[in-house]
Amino acid sequence: MPSNELPRDLKNPSYELFMLLLSLLSLFNIAILVLPNMDPLIKGVIRIMDIPITFAFMADFLYRLFTAESKSEYFLRGWGWADLLASMPFGQFKFFRIFRVVKAARLLRVYGLRALVGFIQSNRAATALFLTTFFVILVLEFGGAMIINVEAGDAQANIKTAGDGVWWAFVTITTVGYGDQYPVTELGRLVGVFTMALGVGLFGVLTGFLANAFIPQGNDNKSPEPIAVDPDVEMNDIRQLIDQQERVTAQLRSKLDAIEQRIQSEAG
Repeated sequence: MPSNELPRDLKNPSYELFMLLLSLLSLFNIAILVLPNMDPLIKGVIRIMDIPITFAFMADFLYRLFTAESKSEYFLRGWGWADLLASMPFGQFKFFRIFRVVKAARLLRVYGLRALVGFIQSNRAATALFLTTFFVILVLEFGGAMIINVEAGDAQANIKTAGDGVWWAFVTITTVGYGDQYPVTELGRLVGVFTMALGVGLFGVLTGFLANAFIPQGNDNKSPEPIAVDPDVEMNDIRQLIDQQERVTAQLRSKLDAIEQRIQSEAG
């Protein structure tokens, strides 16, 4: 039954959502790679992008293994063996990533949609970081594949290999723009416009996340809330202050009279 408490093997709902999306993207890539008529250059882009995805799966397996209450239970009963095989860079093991999709979907279903939405709303910064990271991978892959698809056939093109496409996509979304690779066709420039616009948005989110992480929250200049005081005690304190003031005034008047008398006697 869904609850607001995290299941034992659910590390973080935003993180699990990120791994679910990454697993779905990986399965999509596997399907593209097995298609017989797909452009070899596009397959090359997908193979390049599979490298960071594989590292992410390996890091996820190690993270779950070292944070598990029982490593043997996680590995044998918690599908840890499938996580390990899915993180292997060999093609015959990549189909085990289906288990990652099933596992992440099951954990999020147990957690509950309403609880997931509530968690995302209360942890927007962390959720934005995970989703932005996923969209960066997505833009790198599809931006690189699209630019190589429209540019490679042009005689004047300088983006001719899968590596060129991924490199161009990366320097474009980071707005660095070295200029060593650039589109020469109209369609390529249109792809560049969309890639640059997405890059500005994505890295703007990352900048906001870093600012949120390093800038202290709250207003230090905020006035403290007044402390509730008993009216009788407050009135008694005021009376004491008035009495003290009257005593001081009487002493001052006495000294003033003495000074006046001394002045008059010296003048007489």
